[in-house]
Amino acid sequence: MLALMMVAATIGLLAHVLVSGQKMEYYQGTFTISDIHVISSSERKSSNQLKDLQEANEDLVSQIKLSFHRLLQELFPKL
Repeated sequence: MLALMMVAATIGLLAHVLVSGQKMEYYQGTFTISDIHVISSSERKSSNQLKDLQEANEDLVSQIKLSFHRLLQELFPKL
């Protein structure tokens, strides 16, 4: 466990040294999920299932963005 923490700290410090003084660039992307096939006897049920899946997907993406943002703040607190 300690070795893993040392490797992570080394990578973080190395990245910080290599990036310091350079302009940081941020990228934003979007993606879509196509060809969703839901087999159901009720079209209304399918639409509710799709809505639930979309909400769950948005929640997961939000959690990933927040976790990534917190990680960047820990690695590069001066930015």
